[in-house]
Order: sequence, then C-alpha cells, then structure tokens
Amino acid sequence: MSEDITIALNADGLWDLVPTTGFHSLDTSQKVDSLMEFEMLENAERFQELFSNTTTREGIDFLIRLHASEEPYNYRLEGPLLEKFMESYA
Repeated sequence: MSEDITIALNADGLWDLVPTTGFHSLDTSQKVDSLMEFEMLENAERFQELFSNTTTREGIDFLIRLHASEEPYNYRLEGPLLEKFMESYA
C-alpha cells in the first residue's frame, strides 16, 4: 500500500483519519484534511486498523461505504479526490 493512515484530533473535537503519504502530502493544491471523521476514538482506531489491512480498491470502497453507513453526518472523502486517493492507495 502506498498510503499510511494516522489519527488526529481536529478543531471540532472529532477524530480524523488522515493519510500521511501519497497524494495527500505531495499535492498541496488538493490537500485533504481527512478521509473520515469520527466522534469516538475507538471507532477511528477500528477504521485505522481496517485501512492497514486493506490493499485493494474494492476494500477501500467498502470502508468508505461502511463509514458512510455508520457515521452519516461526518465528513468523508468523495468525488475526484476519493478516486485519486484510491489510485494512490491500492
């Protein structure tokens, strides 16, 4: 995998999953604050572990959809940036 994922506390007091390598750190004009946002640290840690064990585009797509189902009101990466992330990650 070409993306590493870390957890960071944001200004709103929510937990973000943030890519630390790949396009996120290289393409500053398209910088993404987070892939996913969580209210509970335990959920962020669970998704971080899932990301670390995912190596396919389909797996990433599943995680994005799972997050959308579990945390529907929290920010998630969508559209062209998601596609670019998935190309970089998988």
